[in-house]
Amino acid sequence: MGDGDFREWVGEVKQDLAAGVTASVHELVDGAAERLRAQLSAAFPGTNAASMVGSVYYPRVGISLDPAGMVIARGARAHAAISAWAEGVTIRSADGFWLAIPTPSVPRSGRGGHRRMTPGEVEAMYGRALRLVPSRDGRSGLLYMDFLTPALSGKGYRSATSRRVAAGRAAQGVLMFVLTPQARLPRRLDLDAAFAGGDDQFSEG
Repeated sequence: MGDGDFREWVGEVKQDLAAGVTASVHELVDGAAERLRAQLSAAFPGTNAASMVGSVYYPRVGISLDPAGMVIARGARAHAAISAWAEGVTIRSADGFWLAIPTPSVPRSGRGGHRRMTPGEVEAMYGRALRLVPSRDGRSGLLYMDFLTPALSGKGYRSATSRRVAAGRAAQGVLMFVLTPQARLPRRLDLDAAFAGGDDQFSEG
């Protein structure tokens, strides 16, 4: 084999190695991203939480003997949310007073109805103030919306009108929010499992 042939053979081997290594890195990174997206979809069904995860590669195009890849959060807000869900955090009211934790009775709002309304939005929707029932020690409380009747569909509530009450739909107070000084956000993601893929082939670090 001449020098030219040898150099050509070495070049072909390097190309094959680079293609294989690059493909392996892409496969590992894509797999980790998909597992993390699956966790997000399972933790927050009916939302687009999975879209918060993406991936980047070096080189961006082509192949390399020294490729790299990384699973990323799409933006600062996504990064903060994923970190909180992965670690579990204690959240407190920004003004040092109470957090309003919505109950399932609170209507949904926002694009696609992915979030529960705030107390202010609930009051605006029904056109009246929520009723506060404080705890005996004053450290927590409950917020009710009074004069509501169940919707005919069985989903949600409507303001009690004389017609609805006459039809047998009794007016009632509905618990909308639980007030508390702080709340513990449970751990909902397992990054080790996402990056390990169940066989320790890949790690976050």
